[in-house]
Amino acid sequence: EDAEYSSLADLTGKTVATHLPAWTQRWLDSEGVDAHVVNMGGSLEGVCAVGLADAIVDLRETGGSLVRNHLRVLAEGQACQATFAWASAASDEIAPLTLRLEAAIAARATQYVMLHLPEERVADLSSVFPGLAAPTVLPLAGREDIVAAHIVVKRANLWSKLGELRAMGATGIVALPTDAILP
Repeated sequence: EDAEYSSLADLTGKTVATHLPAWTQRWLDSEGVDAHVVNMGGSLEGVCAVGLADAIVDLRETGGSLVRNHLRVLAEGQACQATFAWASAASDEIAPLTLRLEAAIAARATQYVMLHLPEERVADLSSVFPGLAAPTVLPLAGREDIVAAHIVVKRANLWSKLGELRAMGATGIVALPTDAILP
């Protein structure tokens, strides 16, 4: 962050740490950058701060760890994505892992919402947010006029429909992230 690097060319003559030394060397060579590439294991974000390297090349999903370590992106070498593949003979052994991955991926698009609602408005809630099958409705201790409702909603729909929840008389609305969804 403090270094005055504005492009890859500024790394000429510098030390670059990476988990991917062969790929990094090919990439820098293709960009005309003559840098010293060093293979390092572990977390790379701190190597610049302790003076082991001038820059890093790493796989990153987000920039959160870069910001925390006062680093910034000079260039993106290649966009990539994870792929899960297996031999069909291993399907039985892979099934539990596949189930977990599918549940985690499905959860990214959802939120778990808890709220209090007048009992007579539960049908209205079902029409706006059907949940996985239907809202879970629970009595509230000492209250006959309102119930607790729990629903799983698409994250993209929640914010646009908060007004509708309020219009139904919903209170105590709590939205939580979901870790896994197994419909």
